[in-house]
Amino acid sequence: MNFGTKSHNTRRHAARLPKVGPAWICSKEKRWRDRGRVIRKLPLIAVALVGTTLIVGLDPSIKGSLLMKQQRVGRPRTHLTNNTKTTRWKLARRSNKKFRYKLTRVAANWLISMFKFRTMDKSVDPNKPSEGQKDAETAHRYVQYARRLSLDELWQVWNVLKGDMALEGPRPLFEVCHQKTIDHLKRRVREWLLPGGSADLYQEIVTTAPGGLWGAHYPGCRDYKSQSDDFLDHRFAKAKWYWENGSKEVDKQLARDRREYLRAEFRAIVAEERAYLRAKREPRVRGGR
Repeated sequence: MNFGTKSHNTRRHAARLPKVGPAWICSKEKRWRDRGRVIRKLPLIAVALVGTTLIVGLDPSIKGSLLMKQQRVGRPRTHLTNNTKTTRWKLARRSNKKFRYKLTRVAANWLISMFKFRTMDKSVDPNKPSEGQKDAETAHRYVQYARRLSLDELWQVWNVLKGDMALEGPRPLFEVCHQKTIDHLKRRVREWLLPGGSADLYQEIVTTAPGGLWGAHYPGCRDYKSQSDDFLDHRFAKAKWYWENGSKEVDKQLARDRREYLRAEFRAIVAEERAYLRAKREPRVRGGR
């Protein structure tokens, strides 16, 4: 009997098994696949960037530079630890208590820089989402349409090309929102509503998995009030689910859901614009009569 051939075939069969969970999320295959998807869509992205630049640049209510820089908690390509350049997903494979304590201590310094179109006044702190959302309501309706279609985040494809982010994954959060989520999960654990270690698990997910240009928890989070308890529970549940079940097929399904959502949002925007123009034209017609 030739046991060597059987063992060789078993290894070949195991190598063809689909990657699931962290094995896929932190793999080079996913990183290069996302880069290829961005490169194939570069002409469409360039047209969208030019259009969004004109929309934002011509709005007189937005003062300041065209772009703004934000710092969010995430997983950059590399991280310096003990003067050694090591990728963060390799560090996260260690599960000893000393590393977990260190992970909690330095996570606030693990930030990624991203650029967005400025849809708020320059006096508003871009790292405070509540103020930014309130200020954006005073912008022109075309700027609000761009925000609804996430066109103000198109510059983050550069983070995808660099490897700091992915197209699908947990959305990188502001430091304030990240700390609020961690505190909320710790409170849920004390109330016996979540298993112990949920806060550490979320911390590890956010600082290990590359943040998604389109969050894995969207558009479901839009059904809840921002930063409410239900919103934070939903965010953790979706991040945990993606961390355990993420795969190539899941990313394809998320991409299909994203396309359907953007198409529905675009149709809603067209309907709103038609209704606005119709209502604006009716008084003139009545006055002419």
